[in-house]
Amino acid sequence: MSIPGAGFVGPRASYPPMVETHPVPYGYVEDQNRIGYARDIGRSSEFAGRCYYLFGDTFCKNRDGIYVGVTSNSVAIVPDRTYPMETRYLSIKPDGVVTPLLCLTDEEAAQQNGDLRICLWPFGGIVETTPEVGWLWYQKSTHYSHEDRNIYRGTGIARISKGSNAQSQITAFRVEGLLFGADEPRIGSFSVLMHEDFVYLWGDHKGSTILARVSKYLPTTKHAYRYWNGERYVEDWRHAVPVLQDIQHGSFFNSGLFGPERRWVFIGCSKFGTSMVMMGAEARLEGPWSLTPLFRADCLDQPRGYRYCMYGHPWAYDAEQGELLVTWSEGWPGGVVGAKVKLVTEEAYYWGRVPLNSYSDQEEVRRLVAPWCEDPSTLDPSCHGRIRLEGRYVAPGFAPPPGMIPLCLRVESTDEETVRRAVEGAGVLLSLDERLREGENPVKHG
Repeated sequence: MSIPGAGFVGPRASYPPMVETHPVPYGYVEDQNRIGYARDIGRSSEFAGRCYYLFGDTFCKNRDGIYVGVTSNSVAIVPDRTYPMETRYLSIKPDGVVTPLLCLTDEEAAQQNGDLRICLWPFGGIVETTPEVGWLWYQKSTHYSHEDRNIYRGTGIARISKGSNAQSQITAFRVEGLLFGADEPRIGSFSVLMHEDFVYLWGDHKGSTILARVSKYLPTTKHAYRYWNGERYVEDWRHAVPVLQDIQHGSFFNSGLFGPERRWVFIGCSKFGTSMVMMGAEARLEGPWSLTPLFRADCLDQPRGYRYCMYGHPWAYDAEQGELLVTWSEGWPGGVVGAKVKLVTEEAYYWGRVPLNSYSDQEEVRRLVAPWCEDPSTLDPSCHGRIRLEGRYVAPGFAPPPGMIPLCLRVESTDEETVRRAVEGAGVLLSLDERLREGENPVKHG
């Protein structure tokens, strides 16, 4: 196993995450037509080189501000990433009703009446599996207005493709039937992303979030799905273990916020109506995930309602500066609120390693290098960096677990020359100590 001897680590957010100041909402995610739609969800996805927002229930108005109907889902493009909270609907009917991305079948439309409404909610987002072709997993529910009650019917899947009539247009083709039934996990309707040749999908089941994956070539083949059981991916979802508990909504994404050691990031909210934004970052998609309360989301127009549908949008701001756009939804008749979150960051630094392969006793190593770790100036009066032990199977900068033989002594500093001098000094002293332990006379070696 080849271990690099030196390197540079760019700026990154500290972990566990913490905001510099309480984020102040910028306002609502708004359409360029300036019609103030009441809508929720607000999850964004990158597809075919463009960014899109997916919304849930969208209460439509015409240009005179008169309510003209509701659609259970809608999609809008971000025309300019410089303004990540300004969108444009892809299609609006002449009467002012926004054209949904996921359309009802004729049979579903016929079932609707003044009390019953068929809802297709796109909580999970779009994943692009091949150029300009992707997939969207959605929840199908029946909403009864007089009881304000939803009955979950199952999870469906739709093929997303780039439209032929306009550069930014996308279309959805719903695969017939439902992929997962009402008594099965809501796989893919919580969050989805693609890594290498697999689509990773999270879904709720009885209050817990489980993880599945499927080949990017077989998203509509139910028996091709495999479920994480804590050790490996297995065929039966009944053997899956929770990766999150009591989380209502959220998004997983790949980001450089915390550096390559914690590349998978989660933003979401709990089921308990606390309006608290939760954040975590891990080295593996499977976790284990530990979430940190980040801040309490504010409302703009609905101060007494709780906030939900909390998502991170990594494409919007500069991850190296610890910046992230986070959105959340207000209760009706509110909208999707957004804020630029600034996390506490660490300085960029240089690092170097001194091998410790010849030491077989961890306590002996600790005794030898403890003065340097506690006060690097004992190694070199001009050394103002950090010195720590680093284990063989541990990510850079992580201390070895108890009982593991250290492999390296790691030196870190914002000054490259400091690292070089400290590494050279430690190498000389460790070499001298090794020869003394072997009974050699170091004077003979010059």
